[in-house]
Amino acid sequence: MPADIFVKRRNDRLLFFAALGVLTAGSGTPYSIGYQYQTGGSNINLTGSPSYAARTVIVPGVDMGSGCSDNQYSQFNVNAFAGPLPGSQGLESGQNYLV
Repeated sequence: MPADIFVKRRNDRLLFFAALGVLTAGSGTPYSIGYQYQTGGSNINLTGSPSYAARTVIVPGVDMGSGCSDNQYSQFNVNAFAGPLPGSQGLESGQNYLV
């Protein structure tokens, strides 16, 4: 790969800069932890509305975990999350808080 060389003059000195390499930056798609109840977990039972869903509660002060583990069942600390309760307004936590 050829380098682009830049020359700059500062205080009677020549400064040489070379631009080398390729930078590719990005991040993953944001996502949220979900919930599932065996019975009674529909929107109407949790928020009182068929249109608005409740959200998983993030328990304050508990480490969620890194999300990276060889064991698929220990990606996150399950104690850091709780299911929404009846009467929820769907505002317990934000959306897409994990990347």
